[in-house]
Amino acid sequence: MLDFYCPAMRLAVEIDGEAHAFGDRPEQDRIRDERLAERGVMTLRIPARDVLQSVDSAIAAIRESIWPWRPDPPPDGGGVGP
Repeated sequence: MLDFYCPAMRLAVEIDGEAHAFGDRPEQDRIRDERLAERGVMTLRIPARDVLQSVDSAIAAIRESIWPWRPDPPPDGGGVGP
């Protein structure tokens, strides 16, 4: 199960605790990310400590990761702001 998923951006956001750095976990994460990429889903991994230190910085990292793929707002201007 993914921590967060945005179908419109085909973006998975994983908030990784320290356990993701030990044992076979990094390899499992890499394989999972590759499988998602094969299906057109980009995975962004953010360390949990970064989220705990600054939610705003975590949100900024998410926004930066989708910037090149952000869909244009509808012509009527009814889109959600940046």
